[in-house]
Amino acid sequence: MLKAMELWGRIPAALAVAALAGAPAVAQVADGTYLIQARHSDKAVDLPGGNTTDGTQLHQWSASSSNLNQQWVLTRQSDGFYEIAWNGNTSKVWDKPNGVSATVLPNGTALTIKTDDNGNSQRFSLTATDSGYYRITPKNNSAKAIDVSGFSTADGAGLHYWDYLGGQNQQWKFTPVGSGGGGTRDPFAITQAESENTFGGDFNGSQ
Repeated sequence: MLKAMELWGRIPAALAVAALAGAPAVAQVADGTYLIQARHSDKAVDLPGGNTTDGTQLHQWSASSSNLNQQWVLTRQSDGFYEIAWNGNTSKVWDKPNGVSATVLPNGTALTIKTDDNGNSQRFSLTATDSGYYRITPKNNSAKAIDVSGFSTADGAGLHYWDYLGGQNQQWKFTPVGSGGGGTRDPFAITQAESENTFGGDFNGSQ
């Protein structure tokens, strides 16, 4: 029990502050540019034809990291949630359609592209499931998740919001693209250098 308490005391201060502030305490995906693929189909989130008209529904398509329409820029915000923007025009981000309540999000509500207005409906949390996959949850409704319609494996199947049921069509992997960096890090993993800088001692407990 004492050992567990000692380990808890060594969680980085930033994570502890985030938890107290209500930020999502989930595994972090580093800021960067990614190919985002559905677990059940291995197909990627795609902006149809590169159409940036507000309200365009995103769909899945055969994955290609060189396809600009499948490149998404993740930026973690100060509240701990992510904004997900299109790499072809980062003023265009994931959102819900106009006129739909962000707190209700009826099942089947389309996942769309929209001009960035820094709103809560454009923010998402990432929660690790297993084997490197993540659930993507809208900030305003923690019961929902990004879902491939009908568990389809076909090119062109629409993406929408749905109650989270743990299906593989609701789980996503993030593969870094090009030189944009990115990657994942367990927020509970502490390096020796961090321990010394944060706590003034080494990881073995010296002060």
